[in-house]
Amino acid sequence: MVTAPPPPALRVAGALLALQGVGLLISATVLAFRGLQAGGVDGGLVIGSWFAIAGVALTTAGVCLVRGRRWARSFGLVIQLLLVPVVWSLTTTGQGTIGALLGVVVVAVLLLLFTPASVRWWRGLDDETPAEPPADRKRAR
Repeated sequence: MVTAPPPPALRVAGALLALQGVGLLISATVLAFRGLQAGGVDGGLVIGSWFAIAGVALTTAGVCLVRGRRWARSFGLVIQLLLVPVVWSLTTTGQGTIGALLGVVVVAVLLLLFTPASVRWWRGLDDETPAEPPADRKRAR
């Protein structure tokens, strides 16, 4: 069976996932430097470590989705659903601009993951089964 390439909507969703992962890696770096400047192990280093792990995972999933790995769609979907409460928290605690920007990206990725072409690809309905070679009629007689 030949696996069909992902539709353009999934490639865009994968790129957005990878950008979210890069954003987490940048945040992890900033938090780690702030933690080191504080002169010891504090919450910044711990949260920065978690952000680094999540950033690597999200970037990997985004790249894999662009390359056509079906598992990456599920991973991206779960992460986006987990980000909905984060967006709500950011928008209601005085960081509305960041929350709104993240919310737009989350909604965009969710919409791209649920386009009909994306769902059809994820279910494997676009895959091609190679045709069987025609039977040799001379041998059949």
